[in-house]
Amino acid sequence: MAEPGKLYLVSTPIGNFEDLSTRAVRVLSEVDEVVCEELRVGSTLMKRLGIQTSITLLNEHNESEQTPSLLKALQQGRSLALISDAGTPVFADPGLELVRGAVLIKARVIPVPGASSLMSALVCSGFSLNEFHYAGFLPRQSQARQVRLKKLKEIRTLLVILETPYRLNALLKDVQKIFKASTTTVLAMNLTQDNENFYRGTLADIQKHFSLNRFKGEFVLMLNNETPVSGRNKRV
Repeated sequence: MAEPGKLYLVSTPIGNFEDLSTRAVRVLSEVDEVVCEELRVGSTLMKRLGIQTSITLLNEHNESEQTPSLLKALQQGRSLALISDAGTPVFADPGLELVRGAVLIKARVIPVPGASSLMSALVCSGFSLNEFHYAGFLPRQSQARQVRLKKLKEIRTLLVILETPYRLNALLKDVQKIFKASTTTVLAMNLTQDNENFYRGTLADIQKHFSLNRFKGEFVLMLNNETPVSGRNKRV
């Protein structure tokens, strides 16, 4: 039986193409197959790099059906590179089943680090990063989202929330219903792009700003939900 192939998890740019590492380019050109989340995005990246490696689609719609064939390819000794539309694959993106399967068949799973909206937002936030809670994407419906937010409010640490571009205002409206208006908040917008920006202030300030200034773009929301310590300033 052939030795299992390697599965590379290759991070791609989240906005600035210059963030793609030379190692990532080499891996994408050397593997037998690139597995992408959306064919249009994956094909555009490969074309821009001048790489001819074949591409296979793996997303939330076909993950269960496609994963077994990809695992079979790994078992046969083929090497795969998994990429998402942007950033670090598997993190809030498809691919977890493939990684778990690769581990089970003892194929090497190799990270090729790079851009990450989560880490980029955190290190520029100004918040203490000794501890934080990644809440990920919240439910789409307002009522379910508020239920989740009430549970998050009980977690007394820095909270990090992601959401799709067109739901920013709906998210902020629900967050303000649950959290104190004075909650120190940072909203990281369009990270690594020319129009990158960080909005800092109270939750009330930021909610008011974006209710008057509509925005549609990628963002990361960070809320300082730490328990206040008597006699000391809250960490921001």
